[in-house]
Amino acid sequence: MNKLLLGFIAAFAASPVQAADTCTVLCQAEFYQTATAITIAQVIEDGASVTGRDTAGKTPLHWVSKATPATIKVLLAAGADVNAKDDLDRTPLHFVSAAGTPEIVNLLLQAGADVNAKTANDWTPLHGVAKFGAPEVIKVLLDAGADPSIENEMGETPFDLAATNERVKASPEYQILKAAVEK
Repeated sequence: MNKLLLGFIAAFAASPVQAADTCTVLCQAEFYQTATAITIAQVIEDGASVTGRDTAGKTPLHWVSKATPATIKVLLAAGADVNAKDDLDRTPLHFVSAAGTPEIVNLLLQAGADVNAKTANDWTPLHGVAKFGAPEVIKVLLDAGADPSIENEMGETPFDLAATNERVKASPEYQILKAAVEK
């Protein structure tokens, strides 16, 4: 493991934030920008918990939207809960759908992620990607059984939210979402 990464882990382990929650360096988005599958496996072997939670209830899988598939596979193999909910009832799939890649979304779906899980304000992963994410993730979620007719607490469907995302509106996936809603 490189010295810079070991220094980061040591500094985090001594921080007051660490003492306030049950999570470890595995709940830091910055960690996944440089961590490899080998690094993560070593951190887990050294005692880091894949089920620990930060002060917002997020587990390591909530932080992996920019991770590589190999690093996510290590977390899953170590027992990370693909359907863990944070304090706002968001699952890792909510985060990854809005900010990740189709490959990462597929990986969580293959591991059993609930494609229609609802947050505290009734957003599904499809709502998040429609509003904030990459258009190609929409098709992945629909192919996995995402229900495009689910309304959030404001009465908005994913299609309603997609109309506000210029990247989605300009994509073929916008028409796929529209057709799914019209079924």
